[in-house]
Amino acid sequence: MRQRQLHLLGVCLVMLVTVMVGAGCSATPTSPTPPPTIVTAPPVALSPARSIAGTWTTLVPVTFIHQTDFCGNGMQDVGRSDWNVTWIVTAVSGFTNVVDVEMRYTRGTTTRTGCGGDSGWVPLVSPVFLRLCISSSELSRCSGENYPNGQAFGPFTSDIISVTWTHRECIIYCFGEVTATNALKMTKRS
Repeated sequence: MRQRQLHLLGVCLVMLVTVMVGAGCSATPTSPTPPPTIVTAPPVALSPARSIAGTWTTLVPVTFIHQTDFCGNGMQDVGRSDWNVTWIVTAVSGFTNVVDVEMRYTRGTTTRTGCGGDSGWVPLVSPVFLRLCISSSELSRCSGENYPNGQAFGPFTSDIISVTWTHRECIIYCFGEVTATNALKMTKRS
C-alpha cells in the first residue's frame, strides 16, 4: 500500500512539473513592445542630457491593465486599476548612464473585467526595485540588470518622465500588468 502511495505521489509530481514547464506566457498584440536592451557598460557611455536622479510622482492616477492567461487563449485583460506612482531614482556609482529605481505605488479604484475575476491574477507588491539604463533622453532596460519580469521604457526631460510599464510573471499561470504607451507620466519633485 505504501509503495502504491509513493508511486502515485511521484506521478503527481511529474504531472505538476510538466504543467508548470508547459505553461508559457503568450504575447498579446495589445501589449507594448519593449525597445532593444541597452548594454550596461558601453565602451564610451553616453551621458544623459539632464539629471534624472530624484523623486518623481504622478500628478493624476495612471490606468494599469491587469492581465492573465488563467482563462486560456493567451493573455487577456481581466481588470483595470488606477495607480498613484512614485519613483525614487538614484545614480549607480561608477556609471553615468545607469540608475536604480525604487517604484512605490498605491492602487485606487479597481474594476474587474473579463474572465479572471479574483482568479489567475496576483497583484504586484510595492515597492519594486529595478535598474535602468539611460541615453541622453530615454530610459530602457539594461542587459541583465533589471527587475527580471518587468520593464519601464520611454522618454524623459528635466521635469517629466513618460514611460511604458510592462510586467509579467509565470508560475503555473501568467499574470501581470501593462500601461498604454508612455502613459506612466511622472513629474520631478526633488
